[in-house]
Amino acid sequence: MLSVSMGEEVPLEYGRLAAEELVAPEVVWHPSPRAGSWPSVIIIGAGVSGLALAARLREAGISHVIVERNADVGGTWLRNAYPGCGVDIPSHLYSLSFFPRNWSAHFAKREELLDYLRDFADHFGLRDNIRFGTEALGAEYDESGQRWIVRVRDREGNESELAGDVLVTAVGLFNLQAAQISRQNEFTGTVVHSASWPRGLELRNRRVALVGTGASAMQIVPAIVDEVATLTVFQRSPGWVAPAENYFEPMGKDARWLFDHVPYYRQWYRLRLAWTWNDRVYPSLQIDPGWVHLDRSVSAVNDAHRAYFTRYIRTELKGRPDLQQALIPTYPPYGKRMLLDNGWYRALTRPHVDVVTEPVASFSPTGLRTVSGTEYQAEIAVLCTGFAVARFLAPMQIRGRAGQALHARWGRTMPPLIWALLFRVFPICS
Repeated sequence: MLSVSMGEEVPLEYGRLAAEELVAPEVVWHPSPRAGSWPSVIIIGAGVSGLALAARLREAGISHVIVERNADVGGTWLRNAYPGCGVDIPSHLYSLSFFPRNWSAHFAKREELLDYLRDFADHFGLRDNIRFGTEALGAEYDESGQRWIVRVRDREGNESELAGDVLVTAVGLFNLQAAQISRQNEFTGTVVHSASWPRGLELRNRRVALVGTGASAMQIVPAIVDEVATLTVFQRSPGWVAPAENYFEPMGKDARWLFDHVPYYRQWYRLRLAWTWNDRVYPSLQIDPGWVHLDRSVSAVNDAHRAYFTRYIRTELKGRPDLQQALIPTYPPYGKRMLLDNGWYRALTRPHVDVVTEPVASFSPTGLRTVSGTEYQAEIAVLCTGFAVARFLAPMQIRGRAGQALHARWGRTMPPLIWALLFRVFPICS
């Protein structure tokens, strides 16, 4: 059926996922848990993952508590409030199958996503088990009691301990990464990071410098380009960007009616999106050992994708060979996370927008200075320098058996895990 629905061949091994998505069975416990008979769970973080787990635990009657440093649920969607903030994957995929929503747009913005997570918490009655305004400082495994001891600090600075049989770190990967640009103290203007956007920041008729061209920058630039007097975008390296014709389109009334009235239509719609946005692309990621053009692509399929994306970029930047040269990547498509064009290229062609590919060396009193000594004037500097993904769980210190530190075990990079989420040295901790 999925092959018929997609109009192309879908591998048979996709059938099991399709069946589970369509039937959406309820969780069945064998045996059914009894109050007090199952271990207690401590969850750190009330974002999407933490809330989803808490909902299932509550359904099963398993004791749990969520430690959340912010004043509300939402995780990254609560903290990130920059202009244009939203998902860059379809809304119907960026949601939980057991809590569907009739989204207003194909790609929801931050406010609607935050409302969704708040509604989720209220629907499943999760708030009573969340300690808001409480930061997890660290955790240590108590071998004698076979439990985890989590040190926490509340809004008033009071520290205490929580004990639980199972520890789940649902903190995500989005720890703010400050840009290492020297002489920031000399800058007389305003410096903001995209992940800590101040409420009420006035951009109208201001000269703005924006450092970075990743996902956040790509949403901010089109959202502010009509307000600012000038906009200087500093790019370290370009990324591959795919067209997204329906990025700003609302969900049609016909589709929303079908979601509500036709059995399984919502599940089929979601399944089609899952195939299109995930597994369908997989062949273009695989390296062909016999492919001789590895300087530009990894296979014939990947090369065809490169040609398609390149044509699109050249069309969007028609008449601007300087921008075409600067914005078409040299590495193969999908070598880094793909981005979606939400008006990005056309915003960069505006007469009051400049793209600078020379590295930033330092701040100056009135702007930013590149390595050649060229100075670019700015009143506001926006740092879209990403997140410290490799510093997973920082600044928390987690110690397992014999006091072994988790970060020491991992080293400086991401956890060396592919299939496993649990370490023997760090029992029932994920």
